[in-house]
Amino acid sequence: MRAAVLTAGVLLFSVLGWAQDYPVAFPTLAGGTIGIEELARGRWALAFVVLPNCPACEKVIRWLGQANHAYPGLNFLLFAPWLTDELEAASSQAGLALAVDKGGRLGAGLGVKRAPTVVFFLDGRPVGRLDWPFTEAERVHGLDELATTPRAGPWQYLGAVVSLGTFTTLEGEPVNLDELPGPVVLSFFNPLCPPCWEALPILTEARRDVAVVLVLLASHALSEDDWQVLRKAGLRVVLDDEGELAQALAVRATPTYVIRDGKGVIRWIQEGVVELEELRTAVLAILGEGGEDKREQSQGGG
Repeated sequence: MRAAVLTAGVLLFSVLGWAQDYPVAFPTLAGGTIGIEELARGRWALAFVVLPNCPACEKVIRWLGQANHAYPGLNFLLFAPWLTDELEAASSQAGLALAVDKGGRLGAGLGVKRAPTVVFFLDGRPVGRLDWPFTEAERVHGLDELATTPRAGPWQYLGAVVSLGTFTTLEGEPVNLDELPGPVVLSFFNPLCPPCWEALPILTEARRDVAVVLVLLASHALSEDDWQVLRKAGLRVVLDDEGELAQALAVRATPTYVIRDGKGVIRWIQEGVVELEELRTAVLAILGEGGEDKREQSQGGG
C-alpha cells in the first residue's frame, strides 16, 4: 500500500510515467489557468486540436460543442500548442474552454500524433481515446462510456455509508473513528508528500469548524523533527501503516481528503491540494442549519 499511494499532483500522469518536470497548470483563453489537480478529478474529454488548416479539427470542435450540452456530467476542454484567431473564434462559438499546451508537450506525453485526437479521462486515469479519423457515432459511443463508467478510487464511495473502525493515535491510544460526533474530515497523509506538509496549517485552521483526523501512512518515514511538527499541529493523528483505512476507502493518492457526516455517509472527497475556503465551504454545507452550534462543539480539538 505504501508504494501505491501517490502524490495527487501527478496522479493524472503517473500512469504515463513522464510527469517529473511537467507544468502543473496550463493557461486558458479566458486568462486563467487550469491545473493538473482539476484534470485529475471528474470526467474529462480532452481534445487536441489546431487551427487553421485542419478541417477535421473544425468538425470535432463542433461535435464537442454539441456534446457539451448533451452530457452535463462531463467536462470538455480543448488543448492547442498555440493560440490563433481561428481557434479562439471556433472555441468561443462552440462554447468550449481552450487551454494552451505549449509546444504540444501534454499531447506528446499522451501519445497524440496528430490533430484532432480526443482522450477520455475518469478521475485522472485514461479510459479511452479517439484518433482521427473517427465518426460521430464513435464519438457518441466514447462519450457514453465516459459518462457511465463507474468512478474509481474513493469516489466510488461518495454517498455511501462507510465504517472506519478503530486505530491507534500518535500518542499510542486507541480511538474508534466511528464514534467521533458530527462530520469528520479525514486527511490521508504521506510523509514523503510535500503537499501534505504544506496543508497542515489549513487543517489546523479547519479544526475550528469540524473534527479533523490526520491518517498517517508510512510513519517509519518520519524523522524526530517530523514527529514534533505533527504534535505541534494539534491535530488528532492516527496511524495507518498497513494501509487498512486507505485501502478501505480506495485511497490512491496523497493528500486525499474525505468528509464523513454524522450518519457515516461519505459526503465530500478531494484528491490533491485543497484550499481552506474550499474545505470550509464543504464542511458548512454538510453542517447545514445547525452549523454554528456544531462548530462551537468542535473547536475544543481536532
